[in-house]
Amino acid sequence: MNYAYRCNEVIRKGLVGLVFALGLGVGFGQGALASTASSTKQANTASLGYVSGLIDDGFYEAALASLKSVPMATDAEVGEVFVEMSKLYASLGNVAKAKESLETAFEISPSDSPRLALEQARLDILSGNLVHARRSIASMVSRQDLESNLKEELRVLQARAELAVGGFGVAEQVLRQGPSSERLMLERAKLMQAQGNTKEAKALLDAYKTKEGSTGRTWLKLAELSRQLGDAPAATTEIAKAKALFTQAGDGARLAEAKKLGALPIIKAPPAAKQTPPINRPPPLVAAPQRPVQQ
Repeated sequence: MNYAYRCNEVIRKGLVGLVFALGLGVGFGQGALASTASSTKQANTASLGYVSGLIDDGFYEAALASLKSVPMATDAEVGEVFVEMSKLYASLGNVAKAKESLETAFEISPSDSPRLALEQARLDILSGNLVHARRSIASMVSRQDLESNLKEELRVLQARAELAVGGFGVAEQVLRQGPSSERLMLERAKLMQAQGNTKEAKALLDAYKTKEGSTGRTWLKLAELSRQLGDAPAATTEIAKAKALFTQAGDGARLAEAKKLGALPIIKAPPAAKQTPPINRPPPLVAAPQRPVQQ
Protein backbone atom coordinates (compact mmCIF):
# COMPACT_ATOMS: atom_id res chain seq x y z
CA MET A 1 0.00 0.00 0.00
CA ASN A 2 1.31 3.44 -0.94
CA TYR A 3 0.94 5.33 2.31
CA ALA A 4 2.48 8.48 0.89
CA TYR A 5 -0.37 8.58 -1.62
CA ARG A 6 -3.07 8.49 1.05
CA CYS A 7 -1.20 10.35 3.81
CA ASN A 8 -3.02 13.64 3.24
CA GLU A 9 -6.39 12.25 4.29
CA VAL A 10 -5.06 10.03 7.06
CA ILE A 11 -2.84 12.68 8.62
CA ARG A 12 -5.62 15.22 8.21
CA LYS A 13 -7.96 13.07 10.28
CA GLY A 14 -5.27 12.43 12.86
CA LEU A 15 -4.45 16.11 13.24
CA VAL A 16 -8.11 17.04 13.53
CA GLY A 17 -8.34 14.58 16.42
CA LEU A 18 -5.35 16.20 18.07
CA VAL A 19 -6.83 19.65 17.55
CA PHE A 20 -9.95 18.74 19.49
CA ALA A 21 -7.99 16.74 22.08
CA LEU A 22 -6.02 19.90 22.80
CA GLY A 23 -9.21 21.97 22.86
CA LEU A 24 -7.95 24.39 20.24
CA GLY A 25 -11.31 24.91 18.54
CA VAL A 26 -12.62 24.71 15.02
CA GLY A 27 -10.70 27.69 13.69
CA PHE A 28 -7.36 26.14 14.44
CA GLY A 29 -8.56 22.84 13.04
CA GLN A 30 -9.49 24.39 9.71
CA GLY A 31 -6.06 25.98 9.49
CA ALA A 32 -4.51 22.61 10.21
CA LEU A 33 -6.41 21.04 7.34
CA ALA A 34 -5.35 23.66 4.85
CA SER A 35 -1.67 23.57 5.74
CA THR A 36 -1.56 19.79 6.07
CA ALA A 37 -2.94 19.30 2.56
CA SER A 38 0.05 21.11 1.09
CA SER A 39 2.71 19.96 3.55
CA THR A 40 3.74 16.98 1.43
CA LYS A 41 4.81 19.35 -1.36
CA GLN A 42 6.80 21.75 0.78
CA ALA A 43 10.35 21.34 1.90
CA ASN A 44 10.77 22.93 5.32
CA THR A 45 13.09 22.89 8.28
CA ALA A 46 10.67 21.43 10.81
CA SER A 47 12.16 18.28 12.31
CA LEU A 48 10.59 15.46 14.20
CA GLY A 49 13.26 15.83 16.85
CA TYR A 50 12.08 19.37 17.46
CA VAL A 51 8.47 18.22 17.69
CA SER A 52 9.45 15.47 20.11
CA GLY A 53 11.26 18.00 22.29
CA LEU A 54 8.20 20.23 22.43
CA ILE A 55 6.15 17.26 23.59
CA ASP A 56 8.76 16.52 26.27
CA ASP A 57 8.47 20.12 27.48
CA GLY A 58 4.68 19.88 27.66
CA PHE A 59 4.07 22.36 24.84
CA TYR A 60 1.47 20.25 23.08
CA GLU A 61 -0.18 23.00 21.08
CA ALA A 62 3.19 24.13 19.73
CA ALA A 63 4.08 20.51 18.94
CA LEU A 64 0.89 20.13 16.94
CA ALA A 65 1.56 23.33 15.01
CA SER A 66 5.07 22.11 14.15
CA LEU A 67 3.86 18.61 13.30
CA LYS A 68 1.61 20.03 10.61
CA SER A 69 4.62 21.27 8.65
CA VAL A 70 6.83 18.18 8.83
CA PRO A 71 7.56 16.75 5.35
CA MET A 72 5.39 13.74 4.49
CA ALA A 73 6.42 12.91 0.93
CA THR A 74 7.45 9.28 1.52
CA ASP A 75 6.08 6.31 3.40
CA ALA A 76 8.97 6.55 5.88
CA GLU A 77 8.19 10.18 6.66
CA VAL A 78 4.49 9.42 7.11
CA GLY A 79 5.37 6.59 9.49
CA GLU A 80 7.58 8.88 11.57
CA VAL A 81 4.78 11.43 11.83
CA PHE A 82 2.41 8.74 13.11
CA VAL A 83 4.98 7.80 15.75
CA GLU A 84 5.06 11.40 16.97
CA MET A 85 1.27 11.53 16.90
CA SER A 86 1.24 8.45 19.13
CA LYS A 87 3.65 10.12 21.55
CA LEU A 88 1.55 13.28 21.59
CA TYR A 89 -1.67 11.38 22.23
CA ALA A 90 0.05 9.33 24.96
CA SER A 91 1.28 12.52 26.63
CA LEU A 92 -2.32 13.75 26.61
CA GLY A 93 -3.41 10.48 28.24
CA ASN A 94 -5.47 9.28 25.26
CA VAL A 95 -4.61 5.57 25.14
CA ALA A 96 -6.99 4.67 22.33
CA LYS A 97 -5.73 7.33 19.90
CA ALA A 98 -2.12 6.70 20.82
CA LYS A 99 -2.59 3.00 20.09
CA GLU A 100 -4.34 3.72 16.80
CA SER A 101 -1.54 6.01 15.62
CA LEU A 102 1.16 3.55 16.67
CA GLU A 103 -0.57 0.66 14.89
CA THR A 104 -0.56 2.70 11.68
CA ALA A 105 3.13 3.45 12.18
CA PHE A 106 3.82 -0.28 12.57
CA GLU A 107 2.10 -0.92 9.22
CA ILE A 108 4.38 1.57 7.48
CA SER A 109 7.71 1.38 9.31
CA PRO A 110 10.14 -1.54 9.74
CA SER A 111 8.96 -3.76 12.59
CA ASP A 112 12.41 -3.72 14.23
CA SER A 113 12.54 0.06 14.43
CA PRO A 114 13.81 1.10 17.91
CA ARG A 115 11.59 4.19 17.75
CA LEU A 116 8.50 1.99 17.46
CA ALA A 117 9.67 -0.17 20.35
CA LEU A 118 10.14 2.89 22.55
CA GLU A 119 6.67 4.20 21.78
CA GLN A 120 5.18 0.76 22.44
CA ALA A 121 6.85 0.82 25.85
CA ARG A 122 5.42 4.29 26.49
CA LEU A 123 1.96 3.05 25.57
CA ASP A 124 2.36 -0.01 27.83
CA ILE A 125 3.26 2.23 30.78
CA LEU A 126 0.27 4.43 30.13
CA SER A 127 -2.00 1.37 29.81
CA GLY A 128 -0.72 -0.13 33.06
CA ASN A 129 0.95 -3.06 31.30
CA LEU A 130 4.06 -2.54 33.37
CA VAL A 131 5.41 -6.10 33.20
CA HIS A 132 5.55 -5.97 29.40
CA ALA A 133 6.88 -2.41 29.45
CA ARG A 134 9.74 -3.21 31.81
CA ARG A 135 10.59 -6.36 29.86
CA SER A 136 10.70 -4.44 26.57
CA ILE A 137 12.83 -1.70 28.07
CA ALA A 138 15.26 -4.22 29.54
CA SER A 139 15.65 -5.90 26.16
CA MET A 140 16.46 -2.56 24.52
CA VAL A 141 19.19 -1.56 26.96
CA SER A 142 21.71 -3.82 25.21
CA ARG A 143 20.83 -2.65 21.68
CA GLN A 144 23.79 -1.19 19.84
CA ASP A 145 21.82 0.68 17.17
CA LEU A 146 20.36 3.33 19.46
CA GLU A 147 21.33 6.91 18.76
CA SER A 148 22.10 9.18 21.71
CA ASN A 149 18.64 10.76 21.73
CA LEU A 150 16.99 7.33 21.75
CA LYS A 151 19.23 6.20 24.61
CA GLU A 152 18.05 9.21 26.59
CA GLU A 153 14.44 8.43 25.72
CA LEU A 154 14.98 4.85 26.87
CA ARG A 155 16.27 6.01 30.25
CA VAL A 156 13.34 8.36 30.65
CA LEU A 157 10.86 5.56 29.94
CA GLN A 158 12.74 3.22 32.23
CA ALA A 159 12.44 5.79 35.02
CA ARG A 160 8.74 6.30 34.33
CA ALA A 161 8.12 2.57 34.46
CA GLU A 162 9.77 2.43 37.89
CA LEU A 163 7.84 5.47 39.03
CA ALA A 164 4.58 3.80 37.97
CA VAL A 165 5.17 1.07 40.57
CA GLY A 166 6.08 3.58 43.27
CA GLY A 167 9.83 3.41 42.89
CA PHE A 168 10.71 7.09 43.09
CA GLY A 169 14.22 6.38 44.36
CA VAL A 170 14.88 3.85 41.62
CA ALA A 171 13.49 6.20 38.98
CA GLU A 172 15.76 9.00 40.16
CA GLN A 173 18.73 6.62 40.15
CA VAL A 174 18.01 5.53 36.57
CA LEU A 175 18.06 9.14 35.40
CA ARG A 176 21.37 9.73 37.19
CA GLN A 177 23.13 6.77 35.58
CA GLY A 178 25.46 7.31 32.64
CA PRO A 179 26.26 10.60 30.93
CA SER A 180 24.17 13.58 31.97
CA SER A 181 22.38 15.82 29.51
CA GLU A 182 19.99 18.73 29.57
CA ARG A 183 17.14 16.40 28.60
CA LEU A 184 17.81 14.09 31.56
CA MET A 185 18.35 16.97 33.99
CA LEU A 186 15.01 18.46 32.98
CA GLU A 187 13.35 15.08 33.49
CA ARG A 188 14.91 14.77 36.94
CA ALA A 189 13.70 18.27 37.81
CA LYS A 190 10.17 17.42 36.70
CA LEU A 191 10.29 14.25 38.78
CA MET A 192 11.33 16.24 41.87
CA GLN A 193 8.73 18.90 41.17
CA ALA A 194 5.99 16.28 40.94
CA GLN A 195 7.05 14.99 44.36
CA GLY A 196 6.75 18.47 45.83
CA ASN A 197 10.52 19.03 45.99
CA THR A 198 10.48 22.29 44.04
CA LYS A 199 13.48 23.84 45.79
CA GLU A 200 15.56 20.73 45.15
CA ALA A 201 14.52 20.73 41.49
CA LYS A 202 15.62 24.33 41.09
CA ALA A 203 18.91 23.67 42.86
CA LEU A 204 19.55 20.74 40.52
CA LEU A 205 19.07 22.86 37.39
CA ASP A 206 21.03 25.76 38.82
CA ALA A 207 23.97 23.45 39.50
CA TYR A 208 23.77 21.88 36.04
CA LYS A 209 23.53 25.29 34.39
CA THR A 210 26.63 26.51 36.22
CA LYS A 211 28.65 23.41 35.40
CA GLU A 212 27.56 22.51 31.87
CA GLY A 213 25.88 25.63 30.51
CA SER A 214 22.32 25.58 29.30
CA THR A 215 19.87 26.48 26.58
CA GLY A 216 16.65 28.41 26.85
CA ARG A 217 14.87 25.21 27.86
CA THR A 218 16.66 25.11 31.21
CA TRP A 219 16.16 28.82 31.82
CA LEU A 220 12.45 28.49 31.06
CA LYS A 221 12.08 25.58 33.48
CA LEU A 222 13.98 27.55 36.11
CA ALA A 223 11.54 30.42 35.62
CA GLU A 224 8.60 28.06 36.09
CA LEU A 225 10.11 26.72 39.32
CA SER A 226 10.90 30.23 40.60
CA ARG A 227 7.32 31.28 39.94
CA GLN A 228 6.09 28.26 41.85
CA LEU A 229 8.32 29.28 44.75
CA GLY A 230 7.01 32.84 44.55
CA ASP A 231 10.43 34.29 43.64
CA ALA A 232 9.36 37.05 41.25
CA PRO A 233 12.79 38.67 40.67
CA ALA A 234 14.44 35.35 39.80
CA ALA A 235 11.57 34.34 37.51
CA THR A 236 11.73 37.65 35.66
CA THR A 237 15.49 37.31 35.08
CA GLU A 238 15.21 33.68 34.00
CA ILE A 239 12.40 34.35 31.54
CA ALA A 240 14.41 37.19 30.01
CA LYS A 241 17.41 34.87 29.53
CA ALA A 242 15.18 32.16 28.04
CA LYS A 243 13.61 34.60 25.58
CA ALA A 244 17.02 35.89 24.50
CA LEU A 245 18.32 32.37 23.86
CA PHE A 246 15.17 31.29 22.01
CA THR A 247 15.39 34.38 19.83
CA GLN A 248 19.03 33.67 19.09
CA ALA A 249 18.27 30.04 18.22
CA GLY A 250 15.24 30.90 16.09
CA ASP A 251 13.04 28.79 18.37
CA GLY A 252 9.75 30.58 17.77
CA ALA A 253 7.55 28.00 19.48
CA ARG A 254 9.38 28.11 22.81
CA LEU A 255 9.79 31.88 22.56
CA ALA A 256 6.01 32.16 22.39
CA GLU A 257 5.68 29.90 25.44
CA ALA A 258 8.20 32.02 27.35
CA LYS A 259 6.21 35.15 26.53
CA LYS A 260 3.02 33.46 27.76
CA LEU A 261 4.68 32.51 31.04
CA GLY A 262 6.13 35.98 31.49
CA ALA A 263 2.72 37.58 31.03
CA LEU A 264 1.16 35.62 33.89
CA PRO A 265 1.01 37.26 37.32
CA ILE A 266 3.36 35.87 39.93
CA ILE A 267 1.78 34.97 43.23
CA LYS A 268 4.30 35.52 45.99
CA ALA A 269 4.73 32.68 48.39
CA PRO A 270 3.36 33.40 51.87
CA PRO A 271 6.02 34.26 54.46
CA ALA A 272 7.18 31.44 56.64
CA ALA A 273 5.32 31.22 59.91
CA LYS A 274 7.34 32.49 62.87
CA GLN A 275 8.14 30.00 65.54
CA THR A 276 6.60 31.23 68.79
CA PRO A 277 7.79 29.92 72.14
CA PRO A 278 5.37 27.61 73.91
CA ILE A 279 3.10 29.21 76.45
CA ASN A 280 3.86 28.07 80.00
CA ARG A 281 0.44 27.53 81.40
CA PRO A 282 0.01 27.00 85.13
CA PRO A 283 -0.77 23.46 86.15
CA PRO A 284 -4.44 22.72 86.70
CA LEU A 285 -5.73 23.17 90.21
CA VAL A 286 -6.15 19.92 92.09
CA ALA A 287 -8.60 19.78 94.92
CA ALA A 288 -7.04 18.93 98.28
CA PRO A 289 -7.89 15.49 99.61
CA GLN A 290 -10.70 15.50 102.14
CA ARG A 291 -10.57 13.63 105.40
CA PRO A 292 -13.23 11.00 105.88
CA VAL A 293 -16.09 12.10 108.07
CA GLN A 294 -16.12 10.16 111.35
CA GLN A 295 -19.51 8.84 112.43
